[in-house]
Amino acid sequence: MACNPLEAFTNANCGAVKAGVKDNYIIAYADLVTVVGSTEVFSTSVNGIVNAIGVGSGKHFVKVKNTKKTGAFKETSALADNGVETNTIEYTLSIDSFSAENKKFTESLSGREVVVLAKLKSGKYAALGLEGGFYLSGSELTVDEATNSRALTFTGEAVGFVPEVDATLIASLTA
Repeated sequence: MACNPLEAFTNANCGAVKAGVKDNYIIAYADLVTVVGSTEVFSTSVNGIVNAIGVGSGKHFVKVKNTKKTGAFKETSALADNGVETNTIEYTLSIDSFSAENKKFTESLSGREVVVLAKLKSGKYAALGLEGGFYLSGSELTVDEATNSRALTFTGEAVGFVPEVDATLIASLTA
């Protein structure tokens, strides 16, 4: 079987890369619907950028304000000795203050598949969990002299790498 040729990569930012997550948006996976003409809840363009996400009627991604812009994600790809590649993703963010609202929000995430849209400081958007199987896997509340927040960790497996989302979709997904 012939393999695809390697693709060239050039850093179009000329060395200046903005790091970090600026904003977080979350939706329950169950609130997504199949994109017309697809068998998935999302579709991608020929260059691999997500160009459609099916959101159910009356549903939308909700913005989650996080502590000091602490949102971060990590993607890990590993190739086993038998040739099987696995991809895992982890997303963390901290939400402010010990409160009933904080507790209610965290409880609403428990046991539910979610999709996270992360707006990066570069202005690009990433989607985590579009293939399902992405859950809140940990919650840790810390209240001390320096901290008053709850750290949330989401984890899951992915079929491929974390995709970029066409920024022109965001307004319709979050309205």
